[in-house]
Amino acid sequence: WLPDSIESIGASAFKNCQRLMWVSGIEKCSSLKEIDEFTFTYCDSLLLITLPDSIEVIDQCAFTGCTLLFNMDLPENLNTIGFGAFVGCPFTNINIPASVKEIGERAFAACDQLKKITVEELNPYWCSIDGVLYSKDARTLHSYPSGKNDKHYVVPEGVITISGYSLAYNESIEVVDIPSSVAKFGEGIVASSNSQLHTINYHGTVDMWNSIKKDIDWDDQSPNFTIYCTDGTIAKDGTITYYQ
Repeated sequence: WLPDSIESIGASAFKNCQRLMWVSGIEKCSSLKEIDEFTFTYCDSLLLITLPDSIEVIDQCAFTGCTLLFNMDLPENLNTIGFGAFVGCPFTNINIPASVKEIGERAFAACDQLKKITVEELNPYWCSIDGVLYSKDARTLHSYPSGKNDKHYVVPEGVITISGYSLAYNESIEVVDIPSSVAKFGEGIVASSNSQLHTINYHGTVDMWNSIKKDIDWDDQSPNFTIYCTDGTIAKDGTITYYQ
């Protein structure tokens, strides 16, 4: 039981507390502004936690590996969700409050039950399109839910950046369509040894594909796939075959 006078909880405070099932009293800690990094990492018996609305930051990996935490209402004053904050949590839905400005890469990675990410309409920084998380202007694809079971995903025209690990950990996607507007790929965007991806349809030429700025590990750990451009194909190993 946490007293309501608590103003801070140190990094890794409850890390690996594998018998911790709930945290009583934290919802009344009105001076608590941050869940620090690794605070509840691998608390794999944690069933319930209600965060106070005073929380502004959920730092990196704060709830990573909480594999029984099926639901969480994010605080209405939350500003920042850190890198890998909820990796492996079995959420079926997550709603981003209007106050959230920053969301780190892999924030919801390997959430295998997560079918959709929704965003409060008044949020000026983020939006949801068909359950997928984008920047408000829809120019950056941030997070595709790991548990979304569509086999074919069409990235909307106008997207410029596909963020690191945005499509990773989903094991249903077989085909992805990428518009010619895309100019940048982050790290590990299709990284998963269990990925079913076999086809990337690119709506541009081979030269246009090769001009996209790609992180060196953008396709790390992904299976073999073929990129179909308008004038030829590219194998994962880089072999180009032009159409006759």
